[in-house]
Amino acid sequence: MYGINFHTALGHFLSVTIQSPWMIPWESDLYWMVPAASLFLLIPFFFASYVVECAVTNKMIKKVSRHDVRKGVFIANIASYALLAIYVLGWLLVSLQFHRTVPIMTGLTCLKIVRESNGTYKPTLIWNYRPGGGFKARPAITATGKIYACSQYGYIYALNSATGILIWSYTTGDAVESSPLIAANGMVYVGSNDNNVYALDGASGKLKWLYKTGSIVRSSPVIGPNGVLYVGSDDNNVYALNGVTGRKIWIYHTGGSVLSSPALGKNGMVYIGSDDGGVYALNGATGVMRWSYKTGGLICSSPAIGSNGTVYVGSFDDKIYALNGATGEKLWTYITGDSITSSPAIGQDGTVYIGSDDGKVYALFGNTGMKRWSYDTKSDIETTPAIGSDDTIYVSSDYGKVYAFHGTNGKLIWSYATEGSIKLSSITIGPQKTIYVGTYR
Repeated sequence: MYGINFHTALGHFLSVTIQSPWMIPWESDLYWMVPAASLFLLIPFFFASYVVECAVTNKMIKKVSRHDVRKGVFIANIASYALLAIYVLGWLLVSLQFHRTVPIMTGLTCLKIVRESNGTYKPTLIWNYRPGGGFKARPAITATGKIYACSQYGYIYALNSATGILIWSYTTGDAVESSPLIAANGMVYVGSNDNNVYALDGASGKLKWLYKTGSIVRSSPVIGPNGVLYVGSDDNNVYALNGVTGRKIWIYHTGGSVLSSPALGKNGMVYIGSDDGGVYALNGATGVMRWSYKTGGLICSSPAIGSNGTVYVGSFDDKIYALNGATGEKLWTYITGDSITSSPAIGQDGTVYIGSDDGKVYALFGNTGMKRWSYDTKSDIETTPAIGSDDTIYVSSDYGKVYAFHGTNGKLIWSYATEGSIKLSSITIGPQKTIYVGTYR
């Protein structure tokens, strides 16, 4: 945009002078960007004010020479703008000092669940990686101790999962809200708001290939056993790409943006939602539609597939749907108190866990849709629940809190308040009772 690289410090500074601060994705840096830009803008405003005031004064006061008018206006403007500059400079210095002394946890956070002497569990902060900008995408972790995370600055980061030390980073052309996918061959796949799908070498961060779609890519890719990569785009399409070369295999066009991420069935089917309100079942090899089911609202939620092939998904019509994976027939629905952005997670016993914008976490019996339990967090739940090996359910909320519940009864085990908002960055469970979550601001 404008020929400026907004991902540099200079770009961040200039972006505030070109567009409204709330239109840019760098809320965590506005503490210095706004006063710095204000200080810079005093210069053109000074000269504009000088020219206008000279013209008006010359027209209104005929008895004073133009030279004296220019001199008087110049001195008056120097005095007034000097006071403004001192005020704005003080604002900048106070903001910088406040930022250094007050911990802001916007970034990627690692917590370790520690058992205390009284037998209770408590999360403890291990590290917080704060490169600038927020994290909206769910991080992905490997068994070899590497975690991949993506930021609103457009960076893809590879970090040491134990220490939070940066291993490498790769810059895309815009914010990244797609969650990275780690393939069995070590490749990392992710979409970006610059319209591209990226394939990176997981060890080095080097680009292997990119594929340009027709709009931003917020859908998170999945890969099939045949090496085919599936992903949606805001251009209304679902793409199947060769995971090795990035070559397009097929495209399926829906009636709305595809923010939903695909889910792969054992039968080779690809299930995905669309902003047109439809849930689609596509043949993974050909892209031919097997069936579709129309809900009453747009779908950002990503489908989850039960052990018996049932497809579960949430909709902006406030409902959770259970559909027959083979036919698309509706099996049941459950109505929450608000729209559903969260994607379902399925426990080993078939329980379906999902959040809602009504602030509640729901546990539903997978076969009937009856409520097992719910918990009200008092804040939108846009993230997907994570299920631990001990059946602990981890959920994060828009207000920046992380919760741990007993999966069987919904009893709260603990909660932890970060100092940012958690938007779409679902919790990732690591080894040795560690969890990872990204905060947005």
